[in-house]
Amino acid sequence: AAALPVKAQPAFGGCQLVGLAMYASGLLIETLSDAQKWTFKQDPANSGRFCSVGLWSLSQHPNWLGNLLLWSGLFLYNAPALLTTRGPNESVLRRALRLGAAALSPLMLLGLFSGQASGAIGPGVAQASSRYAADPKYAAYLKDTPLIFPTLGGLGRALSGSARP
Repeated sequence: AAALPVKAQPAFGGCQLVGLAMYASGLLIETLSDAQKWTFKQDPANSGRFCSVGLWSLSQHPNWLGNLLLWSGLFLYNAPALLTTRGPNESVLRRALRLGAAALSPLMLLGLFSGQASGAIGPGVAQASSRYAADPKYAAYLKDTPLIFPTLGGLGRALSGSARP
């Protein structure tokens, strides 16, 4: 999309607005979740404990959620430019392939993060399980907290200030 001359760029519209909002939300979520975990780990009272505060109470991996939103927002923001004809003989198929190739970035991240979060890729799940296995709250956290995408119920509880049942 960056290769498209400025005069040929499509007008700013709803797709770009939603993409920009997703990007900003993703950046905020990723930054806030990393800051919350860092703050949690700095407190000596939390030594040896897993982080389940703030955004970490809504998702086991809110930083990955933020990253997915960020890259999906970039994709959506650029979609109209990717679909813009580059020359008089450019086919619809070529524009669709360009859009499809760009969609691979957030899709690849979704596959990677889902694989890591589920333990199918890398040792992270096994390492965390061995580290926190003695804590009964950890088993409840794994059972009740979604891997990446928060549930509507969890978001509602967080917004209302209600504790988990």
